[in-house]
Amino acid sequence: MRAVDATTDTRSTLPAGPAPTRRRPFGVLVVALIQLATVVLALVVTVLGWTLPWEGVLMTFLQEHAWARIVFAGAGVAVVVAVVGMWRLERWGWALMVSLVGLSLLLDLLTWWRTGSDTTLATYLRMGLDVVSAFYLNTSAVQDAFRAPRARDRPPIASTDSAGRVDP
Repeated sequence: MRAVDATTDTRSTLPAGPAPTRRRPFGVLVVALIQLATVVLALVVTVLGWTLPWEGVLMTFLQEHAWARIVFAGAGVAVVVAVVGMWRLERWGWALMVSLVGLSLLLDLLTWWRTGSDTTLATYLRMGLDVVSAFYLNTSAVQDAFRAPRARDRPPIASTDSAGRVDP
């Protein structure tokens, strides 16, 4: 029987070096850019008091209700937190973003249903961006990036089982 040198036996060692990093899918970049651009545009418009041609109803509502500004700002902070979590490929970031996009899409649909033929361009634009975000968040590449990496099974230690023999 030949003795096996532990330095040359590759079956019982795990790969050395840093753990492999997970790749950030393209969909994460798309969702992050869409959501951050939406928050930045809304922040600039709100802070500067601009009324864009398609945002008349929202701006009027925000100017008349102080609590709406607080909710609006809180939603913006939540989106930024979700983008940071997604960028770091944290599962909670993906879950928070899915929730926020779903809520936004629901609010857009309620706005569309309530306003009927008076629906503004902004509602359709927000709906379209929410649909694109929801699409990318639910692609298999993005979902796989947020699944916990599976622990590698350790290779079997040399024993009678690994030799294919069965002990009586």
